[in-house]
Amino acid sequence: MTRQEFLRQFIIVRKCAKCGEILLPQLAGTAFCDSCRIEWNAALTYSCNVCLKSAIECDCMPKALSSAGALCLRRVFFYDKDKSYSAPMSTIFWLKYKKSKRMVSFIGEYVAQSVSDELKSFGYPENLDSFIVTHVPRSRRAKALYGFDQSKMLARNVAKRIGVKCLSVFGSASKKQQKSLSTKARMANAKKSIAVREKVDVRGKYVVLIDDVVTTGASMASCVSLLRKQGARGILCFALTSKNNK
Repeated sequence: MTRQEFLRQFIIVRKCAKCGEILLPQLAGTAFCDSCRIEWNAALTYSCNVCLKSAIECDCMPKALSSAGALCLRRVFFYDKDKSYSAPMSTIFWLKYKKSKRMVSFIGEYVAQSVSDELKSFGYPENLDSFIVTHVPRSRRAKALYGFDQSKMLARNVAKRIGVKCLSVFGSASKKQQKSLSTKARMANAKKSIAVREKVDVRGKYVVLIDDVVTTGASMASCVSLLRKQGARGILCFALTSKNNK
């Protein structure tokens, strides 16, 4: 037994991300107890209001993203604010505010599977040098408040799983958090608050762009536009969740 295995089994106490029940050692690497995991699995099957496909299969995306030139938007599930205490919504809370490596790993497995499936159409895994993983940057205010960038953590986890290089392509110049703004204000803030870092080269690359939650798609669309201007061959967008389509 390794030291890490010993710690997980006898020392570290893991709890369900939703109900707080102490997890058995064999479940210590997961996010939920058995009953809450059923709720999580059910949410993965909920269908899009437009195309009637599950979130992971849905081809719909916000107008801002399609106009910017994104090739796709894939997400793990559709979020519902009316079910704020559900197992799926608890993953958003833990990812955004808790800096939980366990949650990042749990979510990363789902996102990485979606990414690898999508990239097969573009030569993956044979041509790994053709791909880059990056993320939508967290606002300066939120990063200072919580001390980390959750999308960066998720992007690194996904990149490691699929064997693709992860780069921090963007920097955030705005202190405003997108969630506090109207749709129109989100678009304006995103355009002026995100910039490409110096000496970053994405020319001719397929870029996997990762975020945690996509609402209007403003921040992600701004990143897509910048990547296209920098000469990216194609941009594929992935997220933990997004609003259901109308």
